[in-house]
Formats: sequence, C-alpha cells, structure tokens
Amino acid sequence: MIEFSLFTVPCGFSGAYNVRQCNAIDTWVRLDPKPEILLIGDECGTESIAEEYNLVHVPGVELSPLGVPLVSSTFWLAQQSAKYDIICYVNADIMLFQGFVTALARVVGQLEQFLMIGQRIDLDLDTRLETNKESWQRDLMLLARTQGELHDVRGIDYFAFRRGLYGDIPPYVIGRYCWDNWLVVDALERDVPVVDTTQGLFAIHQNHERRSRNNDDYRRNRALYKGRKASGKHGRVSSATWVLDGEELKRK
Repeated sequence: MIEFSLFTVPCGFSGAYNVRQCNAIDTWVRLDPKPEILLIGDECGTESIAEEYNLVHVPGVELSPLGVPLVSSTFWLAQQSAKYDIICYVNADIMLFQGFVTALARVVGQLEQFLMIGQRIDLDLDTRLETNKESWQRDLMLLARTQGELHDVRGIDYFAFRRGLYGDIPPYVIGRYCWDNWLVVDALERDVPVVDTTQGLFAIHQNHERRSRNNDDYRRNRALYKGRKASGKHGRVSSATWVLDGEELKRK
C-alpha cells in the first residue's frame, strides 16, 4: 500500500468552478488508499470545503500582483505541510481514478527519484457527479472514452514526486503559460527520471472557457520560460525519459 499527499490550488468555490472542483474532489477522496488532500490558498469557500470533506486547508500562499498564486509558494507550502514524502500536485478540475494510485505505486516501487506526469482526457461535463450511483465511475469512464479527447502533450495537469525534488522555483504564476513545462525541464536538466504514465492512468479534465492570455501574469511566465528554452529541452509529456507501459516501466 502506498501513502501519499495530494495538493491543489482551487479557484473560488462558486458557480461552475464549484461544480468542477467538487467533482474532482469527489474522485480524489474515493481513491484507495485515500490520500491526504491539501487545499492551498485563501480563495472563497476553500476553508469550508476543506472542512466539509475533512481535508487539510493550507492558507497563506503568495500571490502575483493580479492575485493569482505563485508556483514557488504553492510547492513550498505543500512540501512543508504534507504528511507523506510522496506528494502530487493536481489541477483542481482534474478527476482521478484508481489507475493513478496503481501507476504511482509502480513508479515509486522502481525509482528512487522521479517526476511522474501524463496527458489528460478533455471532456464536456457541467453537472455534479452522481456518486450515489453504483455505476458512476464506470459510466464516467465510458463517457470519457467515447466523447473525450486526449489533450496535447504540452499541457500537464499532475506532477507526482518525492518531497524535496523542487526547491528554488522561479516566480511563475500557477495556471498560466509554461509553468508546468518548466517543472519538466528542470527535472530533465538534473537527470531526474521523468515518467509518462498516460497509458496506465485515467485523468479527466472538465472543459471550460479559456482565460484571456493578454495580461501581466501570462507575460511574466512567457518571459521566465523564454530564457529556459535555451537549454534545448522541451517540457512536454513527450519529453519523458521513461514510460509506464501496462505493468512495465521502461526507458524510452
């Protein structure tokens, strides 16, 4: 049995955000074993949702001038607060299933140091999950297989690693351009095995309108990542140096 902590930075729990984020949490709390779940930040409703689901609320995250959490502060708080040494960041609208736990256990069992990533499936879903129905997981996964689309390799929504992998992270703004790619490039440059678990894991993203990219947070992230591109490495899922193929972990 693997024990791990999962952390995220939710938006305010209102309207469509509430539906998507509570759907995601509904899947996380049903993983076996149930992870420790940390909700980081001070957005509206975060503390009450943490209390409702019996999760850990971690306030005090540093923000950009536009009020969006910084990656550096988020990951520092998570690594300081997590109960377990195996921790995973996941975007707040990503639904996870038992394949996540299975994949993570296989990676942890074979690699001392690692960064586990993968692609997601994009799905139109704007209502709360009917978790009272016995078949809800099976029905949702069937819907994703028949109506969902595999997301591009450039967008990454979950990162599993051992505590201490990330220390000095530049002041990227979370949820904006290229912060996720930087995490992959940084691991690659330090020869940390980066594992693509797309095949063995089922992660579903609930589609929503894209935010405007014409603001200072996006410009800040672009400027930070532009300098990192000089290394010649690309922080994509396809950049992984290992892949989980069924039950077997292979070098690419």
